[in-house]
Amino acid sequence: MIKTKNAGVQRAKYVIQEMSLTESLREAAEYYRKKKMDRKSEDAYVYDQGKEAGEQKGIEKGIEAFILDNLEEYIPKERIIEKLQKRFDLSQMKAESYIERYIDKDR
Repeated sequence: MIKTKNAGVQRAKYVIQEMSLTESLREAAEYYRKKKMDRKSEDAYVYDQGKEAGEQKGIEKGIEAFILDNLEEYIPKERIIEKLQKRFDLSQMKAESYIERYIDKDR
């Protein structure tokens, strides 16, 4: 057997080995390769979804802490909404909904 780290030579060796297989073995090898690629794609998708969900949860926690801290300092609701819009790039409606959610929680 040829031993090398050259990717091109390794790929050529793999192709030659695959060509020498019987039809049923070649189909099995193709099935395995596709299954492996599908698994990698699925893993990447799940990782991205989990990362996105984690980031969103972190943002939610940050907004909650921000609002509760401002409420403890007796900062007016209107000023907190302005700060939320500026620091978290929120719309007026979204900022107000966060305020309402956490004002109830603070009481």
